[in-house]
Amino acid sequence: QPFHYPLDKERIFEEALNSLNLDETLRILEDIITTGYVYGPQNMRRLILRLTASLSSVVENLERTYHISSMGDVIPMILQVQNPENIDGVKDLLTKIISRVISTCLETKEEKHDQTVLQIKDLIAGDIRNFNLSVESLADEFNLTSSYINRLFKQHTSFSIAGYINK
Repeated sequence: QPFHYPLDKERIFEEALNSLNLDETLRILEDIITTGYVYGPQNMRRLILRLTASLSSVVENLERTYHISSMGDVIPMILQVQNPENIDGVKDLLTKIISRVISTCLETKEEKHDQTVLQIKDLIAGDIRNFNLSVESLADEFNLTSSYINRLFKQHTSFSIAGYINK
């Protein structure tokens, strides 16, 4: 049976990586590698080249999305994967790359959320006497939905925005 690159699995891999779901991304990676392994070393090499190209593309997209410039060492690691000595080394290096990318993005996302919550608190403190101060006005200020900004604020402070204003 001829080798066919698993495009459907690659798409799911990219979606999992973009959503920063480490467990799902690694599960799909394992599935893709297992699929290619049975077709021999030449096809495995083709699979790894295609997979690392996909990984590079997603990493570049995540860097732009999260405004991260500190993942410069990931591309050399990806290039190292493209010249595999053995399949276990490939899996280990890909796991390390994916874990690093996801943890960096999650940390950046958390820092951004912390800064947003601090800015919301500052706006509330500076405008506390304004009777028109509301979740909706704050959401407009940050170009976010009122439900999202309230959920974000509550996750970080254990107060809803209205509860915080009243406090």
